Amino acid sequence: MDKKIFGKEALEQLNGSERILRLRSLQGLLVKRLSVHASEKEFFSDMRQIVESLKEMGHDLWSRSYDGETEVWGGDYTKPKTSGKLIISFNFDKKAFVEWEPDLKD
Repeated sequence: MDKKIFGKEALEQLNGSERILRLRSLQGLLVKRLSVHASEKEFFSDMRQIVESLKEMGHDLWSRSYDGETEVWGGDYTKPKTSGKLIISFNFDKKAFVEWEPDLKD
């Protein structure tokens, strides 16, 4: 993953529709990468590597929830106005879903 394309600053500078396209591109890359894993153990191990890579690109990612099937990573929910906006849901069957937290300033 390229920081110039998927880094925090790069995504923040895009307007709404451009950002949605870029997030779908990121989601496609993640789904392709995660689809090769035959076991949940491999899948979630690679997921942690993806999260670390995105953190290195400036994204504020914290484990938000895990229900035994889906693990959600996003900005610090205790600081909604200043935390990161990227949210990724990882699921062994569905692979990955990427979102951008709406701005809470309104």
